[in-house]
Amino acid sequence: MKVKSLGSNKTELELKDLKILVSYSTPVSAIRYNGKGAIKTDKFFSVTTSKHINQWLESNGYDPKLVPLMNQKYFDDILKDNS
Repeated sequence: MKVKSLGSNKTELELKDLKILVSYSTPVSAIRYNGKGAIKTDKFFSVTTSKHINQWLESNGYDPKLVPLMNQKYFDDILKDNS
């Protein structure tokens, strides 16, 4: 696993088959390398976390408005499975 700080309270984790955005200490978005594209959490945490998600998706070439939502449990489970 590679860990990259993207700024204050924003971290990117790179795993074998996906990249994950962690805002504060919560995984909230991912880009899957298997051709399935990007996803983001369906849970609202804060205005700042929403900005983190949108900026990260845009910087990776995705329109945040078009990125499908995924249950927050999916993101939580990714970190549990890779810890």
